[in-house]
Amino acid sequence: DTYEWYEEFIGHLSKFDCYICTSPSSHPTSSSGKVAWLKEHLPKSMKRKYILTPHKHLLAGPDRILIDDSDEKCDKFM
Repeated sequence: DTYEWYEEFIGHLSKFDCYICTSPSSHPTSSSGKVAWLKEHLPKSMKRKYILTPHKHLLAGPDRILIDDSDEKCDKFM
């Protein structure tokens, strides 16, 4: 399921060169489940624009932002 504002939000993001970065759990099917969800819910232009990693901070750099529900991960991204 998605939030009611999801489609509008993704519509805005798809105008930019952005990637969805998600952290799979250690469960063996976590990564494949996340990819299946992304392929079902992302617009065609973003279907292959995802990165699976528990180390999001390694992607930090100038002109990059992280939107995350974890303050700790956002702090590490700076």
